[in-house]
Amino acid sequence: MNAFIYARASSGLPSARTIVDQIASCRGHCERNGWAVVGGFDDKRSGNKKLEQKESLGLRALLGRIEEGGIDYVVIESMDRIARDPGDASAIQKHIERAGARLIGVSESEGTDIAAAILALFDTAFRDDQIARIKRGTCAAVAARRGDASR
Repeated sequence: MNAFIYARASSGLPSARTIVDQIASCRGHCERNGWAVVGGFDDKRSGNKKLEQKESLGLRALLGRIEEGGIDYVVIESMDRIARDPGDASAIQKHIERAGARLIGVSESEGTDIAAAILALFDTAFRDDQIARIKRGTCAAVAARRGDASR
């Protein structure tokens, strides 16, 4: 069985090792399952960019390569590495499946529509909560600088 590895690092992540660590985790998963790693792509500093944007060149190249055939698995560290947006994640997974490959998240079970939907909901809720906390913190910091403790 042939596998391709995809890794993505968000622009906000501080560690330069993120891509290297993801690839090592994916490679280990492939080795444990007896799959030959025949290639891979990555996107550094891609953040929450959508597939059609310039920063997703690695993902676009991967999807193009899968269409050529001969790839059984696309291995990623976790489902959120393929896309943060639930619609994008679902479209990418369907593209991979139509090309005859299966999407495997090392930290989750095999990527399924249900698993992807559940993870996307958690990711969206987590991201929304983070945004609210940042806004609260920003408002509190501004109020503190003004001496307005009531905010």
